[in-house]
Amino acid sequence: MCWLGYYDSWLVLGLLIVAFAKSPRSAWLACLWAPWIDERFVIGAPLAMLCRHLLRPKDAPPVGSLLALLKQEFAVPGALLAAFVVVRLGVLAGGSAPGVTVGGYFNT
Repeated sequence: MCWLGYYDSWLVLGLLIVAFAKSPRSAWLACLWAPWIDERFVIGAPLAMLCRHLLRPKDAPPVGSLLALLKQEFAVPGALLAAFVVVRLGVLAGGSAPGVTVGGYFNT
Protein backbone atom coordinates (compact mmCIF):
# COMPACT_ATOMS: atom_id res chain seq x y z
CA MET A 1 0.00 0.00 0.00
CA CYS A 2 1.35 3.43 -0.86
CA TRP A 3 1.79 6.27 1.61
CA LEU A 4 -1.57 7.81 0.61
CA GLY A 5 -3.36 4.67 1.73
CA TYR A 6 -3.52 6.00 5.29
CA TYR A 7 -5.64 8.89 6.56
CA ASP A 8 -2.70 10.43 8.42
CA SER A 9 -0.87 10.83 5.11
CA TRP A 10 -3.77 12.80 3.64
CA LEU A 11 -3.78 15.00 6.74
CA VAL A 12 -0.07 15.74 6.34
CA LEU A 13 -0.47 16.35 2.60
CA GLY A 14 -3.26 18.87 3.23
CA LEU A 15 -1.21 20.72 5.85
CA LEU A 16 1.82 20.79 3.55
CA ILE A 17 -0.28 22.20 0.73
CA VAL A 18 -1.65 24.94 2.98
CA ALA A 19 1.82 25.82 4.29
CA PHE A 20 3.88 25.66 1.09
CA ALA A 21 1.68 25.95 -2.02
CA LYS A 22 2.50 28.95 -4.17
CA SER A 23 -1.09 29.56 -5.21
CA PRO A 24 -3.60 30.62 -2.56
CA ARG A 25 -6.26 28.66 -4.43
CA SER A 26 -4.37 25.44 -3.73
CA ALA A 27 -4.50 26.24 -0.03
CA TRP A 28 -8.21 27.01 -0.32
CA LEU A 29 -8.85 23.68 -2.01
CA ALA A 30 -6.90 21.89 0.71
CA CYS A 31 -9.05 23.65 3.34
CA LEU A 32 -12.10 22.52 1.44
CA TRP A 33 -11.35 18.78 1.13
CA ALA A 34 -8.89 17.88 3.91
CA PRO A 35 -11.23 18.29 6.93
CA TRP A 36 -13.63 15.77 5.41
CA ILE A 37 -10.81 13.21 5.31
CA ASP A 38 -9.43 13.88 8.77
CA GLU A 39 -10.94 16.33 11.27
CA ARG A 40 -7.55 16.95 12.89
CA PHE A 41 -6.79 19.16 9.88
CA VAL A 42 -8.92 21.88 11.49
CA ILE A 43 -6.61 21.88 14.50
CA GLY A 44 -3.39 22.06 12.46
CA ALA A 45 -4.54 24.45 9.74
CA PRO A 46 -4.05 27.71 11.70
CA LEU A 47 -0.40 26.82 12.29
CA ALA A 48 0.02 25.90 8.61
CA MET A 49 -1.53 29.24 7.61
CA LEU A 50 0.86 31.05 9.95
CA CYS A 51 3.80 29.18 8.36
CA ARG A 52 2.47 30.16 4.95
CA HIS A 53 2.41 33.80 5.98
CA LEU A 54 5.87 33.70 7.56
CA LEU A 55 7.43 31.88 4.60
CA ARG A 56 5.99 34.31 2.05
CA PRO A 57 8.92 35.70 0.07
CA LYS A 58 9.78 39.28 0.90
CA ASP A 59 10.23 40.10 -2.79
CA ALA A 60 6.82 38.67 -3.73
CA PRO A 61 4.62 40.98 -5.77
CA PRO A 62 2.43 43.16 -3.55
CA VAL A 63 -1.09 41.93 -3.00
CA GLY A 64 -2.48 45.45 -2.93
CA SER A 65 -2.98 46.21 0.71
CA LEU A 66 -2.64 44.59 4.08
CA LEU A 67 -6.37 43.95 4.18
CA ALA A 68 -6.24 42.15 0.82
CA LEU A 69 -3.32 40.04 2.05
CA LEU A 70 -5.14 39.08 5.25
CA LYS A 71 -8.26 38.25 3.28
CA GLN A 72 -6.32 36.11 0.83
CA GLU A 73 -4.18 34.35 3.42
CA PHE A 74 -6.54 33.94 6.38
CA ALA A 75 -10.16 34.90 5.70
CA VAL A 76 -10.98 32.47 2.90
CA PRO A 77 -9.32 29.42 4.52
CA GLY A 78 -10.76 30.42 7.89
CA ALA A 79 -14.25 30.71 6.43
CA LEU A 80 -13.93 27.30 4.78
CA LEU A 81 -12.80 25.72 8.03
CA ALA A 82 -15.55 27.47 9.99
CA ALA A 83 -18.13 26.20 7.50
CA PHE A 84 -16.82 22.67 8.01
CA VAL A 85 -17.09 23.00 11.79
CA VAL A 86 -20.66 24.32 11.54
CA VAL A 87 -21.72 21.53 9.20
CA ARG A 88 -19.92 18.83 11.18
CA LEU A 89 -21.11 19.85 14.63
CA GLY A 90 -24.45 21.34 13.69
CA VAL A 91 -25.96 19.39 10.86
CA LEU A 92 -24.19 16.05 11.05
CA ALA A 93 -24.15 15.73 14.85
CA GLY A 94 -27.54 14.00 14.92
CA GLY A 95 -26.52 11.47 12.28
CA SER A 96 -23.25 10.48 13.94
CA ALA A 97 -22.48 7.76 16.42
CA PRO A 98 -23.17 8.76 20.05
CA GLY A 99 -19.54 9.26 21.05
CA VAL A 100 -18.31 11.40 18.14
CA THR A 101 -20.07 14.67 18.86
CA VAL A 102 -18.97 17.39 21.26
CA GLY A 103 -21.53 16.18 23.79
CA GLY A 104 -20.21 12.65 23.42
CA TYR A 105 -16.69 13.80 24.20
CA PHE A 106 -17.79 15.53 27.40
CA ASN A 107 -20.06 12.69 28.56
CA THR A 108 -17.25 10.13 28.75
